[in-house]
Amino acid sequence: MNERQYQQVLANQRRRGSGRARDLGAQMSAILRTSSQQARLSESLAEEWQKIAKPGWLESSELMSLEDGVAVFAVADATLRFELSRQASRLAKQLSRRVAGLRSMRFVPGKSGE
Repeated sequence: MNERQYQQVLANQRRRGSGRARDLGAQMSAILRTSSQQARLSESLAEEWQKIAKPGWLESSELMSLEDGVAVFAVADATLRFELSRQASRLAKQLSRRVAGLRSMRFVPGKSGE
């Protein structure tokens, strides 16, 4: 690239604005789109969990997170956590029919209602 071409590139960048600003805008747009999709997916999963869970399960468990298709539930009672962990694959299969993108479920210690 010679001096004249370099000066032209600089002039074009000044006219258009920095490409970084556009790149940052595109990145922010993608982040917001992904976040809103995750929020809708989490809401849908929480609603479906309410439908398939036994009443005793609902009192002691809550959805904590959903990342990469893995739903993580906090379960206050160790006995219930063990029971749910044993049924995780069946529950995940049942929920994945209703919630697209769900691959598996994990049950971790935690207090419900916090």
